[in-house]
Amino acid sequence: MFVVVRKKNSLERGLSSSDVSQKILQVLQKYKLSKTELQQILSSPEEAVPASIFISSLTVLESTVKYLREEKGYSLHRIAEILGRDEKNIWHSYHNAQKKMPSRFWVKDSDILVPLKVFSERKKAPLGAIVLYLKEQKQLSFHRIAKILERNDRTIWTTYTRAKKENHLGISNTESISQKILQELQKYKLSKTELQQILFSPEEAVPASIFISSLTVLESTVKYLREEKGYSLHHIAEILERDEKNIWHSYHNAQKKMPSRFWVKDSDILVPLKVFSERKKAPLGAIVLYLKEQKQLSFHRIAKILERNDRTIWTTYTRAKKEHEKK
Repeated sequence: MFVVVRKKNSLERGLSSSDVSQKILQVLQKYKLSKTELQQILSSPEEAVPASIFISSLTVLESTVKYLREEKGYSLHRIAEILGRDEKNIWHSYHNAQKKMPSRFWVKDSDILVPLKVFSERKKAPLGAIVLYLKEQKQLSFHRIAKILERNDRTIWTTYTRAKKENHLGISNTESISQKILQELQKYKLSKTELQQILFSPEEAVPASIFISSLTVLESTVKYLREEKGYSLHHIAEILERDEKNIWHSYHNAQKKMPSRFWVKDSDILVPLKVFSERKKAPLGAIVLYLKEQKQLSFHRIAKILERNDRTIWTTYTRAKKEHEKK
């Protein structure tokens, strides 16, 4: 019988998250990259659009925005951030795309995927960026590119020549740096998701004032992330490590109970989303434990924040504490 032995990652070998974070920051300094740029490198394989969406009746930007809004469920604010464009520009692109093509895209399973980073520099003309990518990186002929993008061969050749002269892309250099960075990070035996959690978790938090008595803790969290942060339900399910159907039902219930949006105080206590990330934890127990253990708040203060009575908070804390100590 064969036994497969999995190598332990850095955290399992005893290194703390802060230790790993410091080592990763050293890699960033070496390549003169920011945390945001590393996040783009880590997420780039997932952030892509199929080439078949680029049809002649829409501009490249209109096609991209329409796909991300309707097929991926991204908010227009998030699309603007991903593509490095002004939000008004994105709104107009989506509005125009809807008018020109009210129906949704039909995407082939065997589609060529185009990374969104191709469009991320505002100075790049979207058509030139994608033609350069398909020619340089995918090694496609001008005729094949013309067929994919529903343009004529002459237009594609002219677009490529102009984009090549401007030389804005620099994809080959970016790709080689990305590969080197990912190779260095492999020594920590952590997945891309784990690396992102270590580096970017402080930014993932929700204000405590959203936890009102009329909603469950999960309903409040999902509603806030969907409406205030603009996250798709799929993305929220990934962050909270919950089933997507469960997240959909939570948001649907929250909308019925509270159609209006949250009013958030500027001086709010922030609760990290990692508090809710273990599926076995009851959300209310998780947040009470955090506010008591990490924020050192009294039961009465926690009860006031969460709009529950003191007895409920004490009982919830006691139960959560026992479950936590069992592990």
